Amino acid sequence: MTTYELFDPLKKIGIKWCLNKNLGSDFGSASFYFDGVWYPKEPLDNYNLHTIFSNLKNSITEPYYSGGTTGQEFGEKEFDIELLNNLELPNLISIETTELTGIASDDYSYGCLVIYIGFSGKTERIFYSFDLGSTYKELRLARGSFESLIHQLPVLK
Repeated sequence: MTTYELFDPLKKIGIKWCLNKNLGSDFGSASFYFDGVWYPKEPLDNYNLHTIFSNLKNSITEPYYSGGTTGQEFGEKEFDIELLNNLELPNLISIETTELTGIASDDYSYGCLVIYIGFSGKTERIFYSFDLGSTYKELRLARGSFESLIHQLPVLK
């Protein structure tokens, strides 16, 4: 299996994937890198990477705001999990990761990634969870960092 990796210029976020040619041209494993941590550490190798990459790209080109949008940036608001879960936290883009969360492990070692992005001026606020949204961490990068990374993903057939 061949491994591929992409990172933002500061190496704060990244994506790693391996193609499993035994399963077909677009199946394999995928991991995300957030501020020094790969998730999942040991990914399953039977994900449909075409679907994962397409969903990620669509999350950028056709943003979905689970809490709605007021047409403004998220800004410096507090990231409140209760408001998020009640669909009352507007102006956050939900990044489509359901293809990666179809099979979740009991110990959160795989299948539990959730990502939201909000903007505040020239800053991109990335909120990510490795436990299906029970807890979140925040990573701040230059606006467009995540989008640039996603647009570099290949088109698989």
